[in-house]
Amino acid sequence: MHDFVPLSGERIVVRDWRVDEVEGMHRWLGNQQVRKFLSFGTSSVQESAAHLRDVIDSQKENSREHYYLAIESRELGVTIGDAGFSWKGEGTAEIGYFLEPNYWGQGFATEAAKLMISFAFDLGADKVFASCDVENSDSEMVMRRCGMQKLESEDLGRLLYGITL
Repeated sequence: MHDFVPLSGERIVVRDWRVDEVEGMHRWLGNQQVRKFLSFGTSSVQESAAHLRDVIDSQKENSREHYYLAIESRELGVTIGDAGFSWKGEGTAEIGYFLEPNYWGQGFATEAAKLMISFAFDLGADKVFASCDVENSDSEMVMRRCGMQKLESEDLGRLLYGITL
């Protein structure tokens, strides 16, 4: 099992999910505002619980392909969203970040995304990318604030940004 050391930011900690955090996961994963720009999501707490079980199972893998991590507010001590990355080939990682709407526009997504980029580089990535719906200008701004550059996207409905080491 890969021991994951939580990542500390100024206002957040990014760490593995715990089995008792179904409600925390469902607050963002089941939220209609968040799901507007996602290709996935859940409509019930039971579906969020199943997703959490899958995430926790992936945390136990010896060679992790995915790092789906809880974003915890240092001040409040509660989960406020999810950030992570998946390996998409040798040296290439795709990051993602999702927050409960109450925490939008406060810099938490940028802080989490920067932690994910650094973490992916630390684990051997030389290229990190992210994408968002073309109408999700807030997510596009996060990518820009992280120093990512706009790339050509084959999917006309998605914006693609990347950064190299």
